[in-house]
Amino acid sequence: MKLIVGKFINNCQTHILKINLMRKKQNHINYLYPLAFFLFICWIIYMANANINNIFFDLINMVPGGDKLGHFFLFGMLAMLVNLALNCRTFKFKKYNLQLGGSLIFILTIFEELSQHFFPNRTLDIVDLIANLAGILFFNYLSTRIAKTYALK
Repeated sequence: MKLIVGKFINNCQTHILKINLMRKKQNHINYLYPLAFFLFICWIIYMANANINNIFFDLINMVPGGDKLGHFFLFGMLAMLVNLALNCRTFKFKKYNLQLGGSLIFILTIFEELSQHFFPNRTLDIVDLIANLAGILFFNYLSTRIAKTYALK
């Protein structure tokens, strides 16, 4: 009987170790999605700064308010991916609990919007910043719901 119980405990420990290793590997993979999306956004910003047209700009120009929708979805989705990669980690600012990923992306968008002042073909636009913030807030909410639904925390 002791032998059977010992083997059972050994098997359980082996499976727990395998699950923990899979979670660690999955956690590293989770960082690849926000990194890839961040690099895509960097490419879009480079193309806009260099005044190089591409299919994405053509699509955005076809939709009324497409520029603002682009800001909303691009930076919002990036905030969601970063939040999920960080397991929706929060920090306290005054009396508010803020998501770390969304806050970092909002700071990034402030610098990106301010940098447009130095490019003659770009315009510094507060409405773009508001669209960024709206997207980040909306996708912060979505990432929290996803984390609660799938128990990522």
